[in-house]
Amino acid sequence: MARLRLSNNSFSGPIPQKFSSLISLNLLDLSSNYLSGEIPISLANLKYLTFLNLSFNMLEGEVPNGGVFANLTVQSLVGNLALCGVAKLGLPPCKTSKVKRSKTAIVILKYVLPSLMFCTIVVVSMLYLIRKSRRPISIGRPPSMVHQRFISKREIVHATNNFGKANLLGVGTFGSVYKGQLEDGMIVAMKVLKLGSSEITSKRFEAECEVMRNVRHRNLVKIISSCSTEDFKALILQYMPNKSLDKWLNNSEEHNLDILERVAIVSDVASALEYLHHGCPMPVVHSDVKPSNILLDEDMVAHLGDFGIAKLLTGDNKSLTPTSSLGTIGYIAPEYGVSGKASIQGDVYGFGILLLVAFTGRKPTDAMFANGSSIREWVKEAFPGAILRIIDPNLLRDEDVERAHPYNDDNNNKDIELGVVMSYYKCLSSVLELGLLCSTETPSERMNMKDVVVRLNKIKMELMAHVALSN
Repeated sequence: MARLRLSNNSFSGPIPQKFSSLISLNLLDLSSNYLSGEIPISLANLKYLTFLNLSFNMLEGEVPNGGVFANLTVQSLVGNLALCGVAKLGLPPCKTSKVKRSKTAIVILKYVLPSLMFCTIVVVSMLYLIRKSRRPISIGRPPSMVHQRFISKREIVHATNNFGKANLLGVGTFGSVYKGQLEDGMIVAMKVLKLGSSEITSKRFEAECEVMRNVRHRNLVKIISSCSTEDFKALILQYMPNKSLDKWLNNSEEHNLDILERVAIVSDVASALEYLHHGCPMPVVHSDVKPSNILLDEDMVAHLGDFGIAKLLTGDNKSLTPTSSLGTIGYIAPEYGVSGKASIQGDVYGFGILLLVAFTGRKPTDAMFANGSSIREWVKEAFPGAILRIIDPNLLRDEDVERAHPYNDDNNNKDIELGVVMSYYKCLSSVLELGLLCSTETPSERMNMKDVVVRLNKIKMELMAHVALSN
């Protein structure tokens, strides 16, 4: 085995020592998992290993020397908070050598450390009580999983070439996003917020920081750091080289996604929403699920971003971080106009519209829907018998999909080809049906994201099986 990619799989525990027996390995990608413990020194002995990515795990201890580690970059280790030992990668020096520990150190650990821990607990408890008295509700936070480091405004200005046009990735209502290179060589996305007389922008910044400190999932955009002063606020985010899903859907000449890629992307987004709604101690409502907030990494894995109007919900479904915006026109749930209250059912509605957009290529704000109709009504009228009339034409360029109608009279296909053709039609029908179920008018009738993830995974696995069979 020469290449082994195991990123984004929720693996936990230590890195297996058995990897060192893969002597022919030249690429090993273990990024974006929950791996812990120390990095095995034995990996340095793999003489053919030239690429190693351990970023965004929970690894700790000294980074080995030699072998693949001699040419390791910052990007390969970012997101592991407790690593040490390699100065050129910006890591702190390792404080204690295991080999040279003395009896004195053992005595200190045995008797002094408990006292220090007790004092620390007392101080932290006092600070907690003080903070709690200042805030009506205190949100318990897990340890931050981001790469903590201080980044100044000066470094941001330098990294973006003074916010040059060549570095500009996008412009929104509340700010601009730039591509930048930090002093340690890391390529990042820098979200610089506009600061005006209104407090909305500051609230968005605080909301985004609050949410992103409390969540960690392989399909959420990771925050690297932040910079906040009275006159300047910026978030330093994981850079996504393949930009947003919106770019791919609306620039078909340059970009084109096939059926399997689209199913994989919406499955990633569903997984992120399932985590926000059901996997956090306190449910998080994103409130703005749309293609431009779905970013794609180098492997076309989707990451949900832009938590500027996200909400942390209490048990009674009230928002702890309210802002004046409830999302984007076309993706906002109908009940928001009446209650004005964010809910996870509202996110499900936005996801349902996203499914319809991703597979029809239409936007909910297109002129064809200006007469009071909607993209949902348009799809519902065509479902199920006439769905090929409304599918994104870029998908229909595939000859297999063009023949996908179950009543097609072409009898020249082989059995395997017919299986693939029918799987395409079944996939398109299932995804559009899911979009309709998620975007029903009544919130209580919408699916929950746990069930959505199960159905999408089933659709994806069946499609992959038929595609693999045909190759």
